[in-house]
Amino acid sequence: MLTRCKKSMVICSSRGFLFGKASETLVGKLAASVKAGNWINGHELLCGRIG
Repeated sequence: MLTRCKKSMVICSSRGFLFGKASETLVGKLAASVKAGNWINGHELLCGRIG
């Protein structure tokens, strides 16, 4: 589900999925527009190394 975000958006997915099978979906196109420096590795986030 997507809403109009005011500050940030978090998408939990496999990058391979977003750039593969989902590349032509709304979420895939959104992921393609995100700059490389804005991606966060979920494992690092869960381990407390980011945030």
